[in-house]
Amino acid sequence: MAFTAPPMVRLLRSLQPSLRSRLLLPLVFVIAGLTGATLLVVRHSTETQAQAQIEQEARNAILTVQAALNQRELILSKKADLLAMVAYMRNGDSSAIDEASDDTWQSGDCDLFAISDAKGKVLSVHSRAVGFSSANANELLGHSLKANRSSDWWVYHGRIFQIVLKPYYGEGSLLGRVVVGREFSDKDARDLASISSSQILVYANDATILNTLSSAANPSAVEQLRRTTRRGMVSLGDGPFFAMSVPITGGDTEPGISLTVLKSYGSALAALDESKHLLIALGIGALAIGGLFVYVIADRPNRPSGCAGRDCGR
Repeated sequence: MAFTAPPMVRLLRSLQPSLRSRLLLPLVFVIAGLTGATLLVVRHSTETQAQAQIEQEARNAILTVQAALNQRELILSKKADLLAMVAYMRNGDSSAIDEASDDTWQSGDCDLFAISDAKGKVLSVHSRAVGFSSANANELLGHSLKANRSSDWWVYHGRIFQIVLKPYYGEGSLLGRVVVGREFSDKDARDLASISSSQILVYANDATILNTLSSAANPSAVEQLRRTTRRGMVSLGDGPFFAMSVPITGGDTEPGISLTVLKSYGSALAALDESKHLLIALGIGALAIGGLFVYVIADRPNRPSGCAGRDCGR
């Protein structure tokens, strides 16, 4: 069977060598354009997938942190139930708080205890926070009761406590409430950051309470992050991050506490850079091979493969 060249190749063969070379150049440009467009589409798709992956990882980190905080709240709730039972048995006597704070089994997971009367006045409080008084507890408990919360977060002089409130009753009437809390410390934040493979920031109103970022992070950028949107890319001095924030306390009551999870974008950017170099190499290779292929085909004699003698080309 005779080999029939494509029309474009037959046209190139029929031209003079100089004219053929001039026509090959635009064809090479077309190949380069198509190759470049393909590589750009592939790179854009890769960047989109990388961003979607980092966003999903940030959501997963948020869920991990929230699950850990819910577990802490469950433990506090059980401690509060026991303390409310003791308070009921002692008719609201403050000695129930004294006993709980001295009991290593109770205080191992808790570092704040308080008891109030039915009107919400704190009768006694024990805390490891230096200077934390009944007046401070009264103010914070008032906010929690106003918001009608059975669990809450209290902020005192740059320290943050996760607390649970439990009422106790006698003869069908409210006798008072007990409060059991645990400080959310730097160590707790670091542990959660390690579990969720992320960095954690905790904001209370206009202040940064906890920060697991390295010292290389720009403090002004950290504060700027507090005032920005709930999600997006940020640069904090030691690399790019994807930030996602969620409120810890709901509603408009004070204090407004939010938690921000930061997922490092450095590994994703490194992978994108590697793919960019690979795509550039592939583009140059495709351009060189395509141009050479077109030139060889166009310069090849117009005869079928394997024919010989006068019958060739008939």
